[in-house]
Amino acid sequence: YISESLILDFVLDICSGLKEIHNHNIIHRDLKPENLFVSNELRIKIGDFGISKELESLSDYIQSEQVGTFLYMAPEMILENKYNYKVDIWALGCIVYELCTLNTYSREDTPLIHIINGIKNDGNINLKIYDIKVQNLIDNLLEKNDKNRPNLDAICDYCKALKRRNSKRQFINMLDCYYIISNSYDKNERQLDSNNNLLEDEDKTEEIKHVTQDKKWESTGLIFCIIKLYQKLKEYHVH
Repeated sequence: YISESLILDFVLDICSGLKEIHNHNIIHRDLKPENLFVSNELRIKIGDFGISKELESLSDYIQSEQVGTFLYMAPEMILENKYNYKVDIWALGCIVYELCTLNTYSREDTPLIHIINGIKNDGNINLKIYDIKVQNLIDNLLEKNDKNRPNLDAICDYCKALKRRNSKRQFINMLDCYYIISNSYDKNERQLDSNNNLLEDEDKTEEIKHVTQDKKWESTGLIFCIIKLYQKLKEYHVH
């Protein structure tokens, strides 16, 4: 699977590209994985503007003009209703869904009503891997009513907030590990003290104590600081 962090980075890159396109009153109309190009640094660029449409204003609606790739067409376009730039938002939702499931929703030989309900009824992403908020993002992008789909600024804010939340979780997990390590040091030292009477060679005992103390002091300062920070974060319910 693709990591949630990387997916969110991809979404932010695609949104950045769409913002630039939409700022010039252009609808892409064929946003799909085949038209997204990945750099060596894993940055996303949008390409293939062959069927893009320039409008006088981004708020304008286009009268029934069904173009693009069927799999990524928004319901209003499939139904040959008026549509606007929100068709690109729908296509983005399809792409995020595919990134999370590594599957496309097959629309071949499918009744029209099932096509429209399509991806949202095709099952959820794996919540053991991805946060429920990623599912919520997909659901919002794939709103059948285009007026209910979020704009690009809202999508970016949502993804950035989710990335910050994930970073805090990772940091807390790291603190948990250090907390366990610290307790392990204390436990080992107590175990060593209790076993001293079982060692016949007093010099060997002193040598073991010395090594244990050295190893503990190598990390005591760092662990002490982290434990204190951990306790402070716990007070503020960072979880």
